[in-house]
Amino acid sequence: MTKSKIALLSLLSIFIYSAGVLLDKQSNYFFHYTNIHITFQSFSMLVIFYVGAIGGVRASSNNTAKILLPAFAALTAIATYSTNALDLFISKSFLTPTFHIIMFTVFFISSGALFGALFKKTNLITLVTGTALLIAFFTYLFLSFTLAMVLLSLAAITIFIIHNKKTYLAQITISLALLFSISSSSFTPISTQNKFDDKILAQLSTNKHELVITEWRNNQWNYVDGKLQHSTLDMHMYYEPMVIPAYLMQSDTPQHILILGNENNRISKTLRETGYEGKILHAPFDHKLLNYFTQTEQKHSLDSTYSHSIDHLLSNAEKTFDLIYIDLQDPYNESYSKYYTLEFYAIIHKLLNDDGAFVTQSLSPFYTPTLPLIIDKTIQEVGFNNKALHNSIPTIGEWSWIYASKISRDSIEHQYKNIEIPSSTIWLNESALELISHFGKSQFIIDSIPVNRQSNHIIVKHYQEGRKNLSF
Repeated sequence: MTKSKIALLSLLSIFIYSAGVLLDKQSNYFFHYTNIHITFQSFSMLVIFYVGAIGGVRASSNNTAKILLPAFAALTAIATYSTNALDLFISKSFLTPTFHIIMFTVFFISSGALFGALFKKTNLITLVTGTALLIAFFTYLFLSFTLAMVLLSLAAITIFIIHNKKTYLAQITISLALLFSISSSSFTPISTQNKFDDKILAQLSTNKHELVITEWRNNQWNYVDGKLQHSTLDMHMYYEPMVIPAYLMQSDTPQHILILGNENNRISKTLRETGYEGKILHAPFDHKLLNYFTQTEQKHSLDSTYSHSIDHLLSNAEKTFDLIYIDLQDPYNESYSKYYTLEFYAIIHKLLNDDGAFVTQSLSPFYTPTLPLIIDKTIQEVGFNNKALHNSIPTIGEWSWIYASKISRDSIEHQYKNIEIPSSTIWLNESALELISHFGKSQFIIDSIPVNRQSNHIIVKHYQEGRKNLSF
């Protein structure tokens, strides 16, 4: 095949793939990874892989080109890593599809070059290996780390065969950079994308959680372990009722605030936006998630992160707090249920000053109506006086919180009625304060509501029963 034909074939395949990506961008990612898109990608990537293989065959007989092969493979890693890292921040611009085009073009052409240099053929073996890569890519049969290992092995074998041993160490070092970068990045496989209607912007797996962030109409939607947590569309309707009343109800401005959980860091942000200038100690359940959400944020000088686990803090805390916010996962198993038990709230009681208070999320009074009542009763058993709040949030439905304090119930009501809402709020005002404090008639006999203890974890059973017939 002549150079002009190779160039023409390359341009044609890139054009076809570009058309698929840009067409997908015009549809606002609503039909992300349609059959047309997959067809465009498959055809163009296979052609690009074939072109790379032709280059690899020719490079195997050219000393200069042979030296460039591993570097080209490393360039693949850089393109892959850069695109995934930048995607979240430039997703609203033309650069996103452009970077995708560059990334996948470089990835498949360098993969083809490695195969071509290794086998010195561009016939059936090229078609088979290219198709195998496509299957792995689209069905995610291989994790990115495994795929990186395959490429590293090919690069190492290729270098060993076609290079003299003097350059082996240097070239394998470059290939190790390929392994590190590709295994650190994350492709969005179709098997994952098909679970969501909207385009996936980012994914993060930790040893505790799986985070997926999608985008629709310039708003982000955060899913943790497959369950929608929040959306930037109405996140303020969750955090303003949870954070602001509790903060403003304190007779004296809190000097020390503790936050448990809340890996998206919205509680701290809301407090600072309200004008709070005191100290905040943040103890996340998942430190990697918190680091992800705060990596681009400017940290307040009085904010600090507890380096150990929440359990470690509860056992070793040497000071008390004026106000505590608890925003942890729903109690769908005993690992999370323990943060809703009598024993847990007894520790919270000890961590608070004499007139201290805390707020906890208490789930949905609509989907799981007994759970807020169980949490409320469990907290009261410790000796707190409570005030329940709730709000209807479009993206996640009805949600509730419980404010608990060591002061009398009458004092709590007096403080609540005298809250002065700052102008910085997006949704919360005096009318909203009235709205979120009324629940209507209860359907349950309060005396029949159990207390959640470490010995029974009764809240897990109620949670599972409440969600049994619902799909999330």
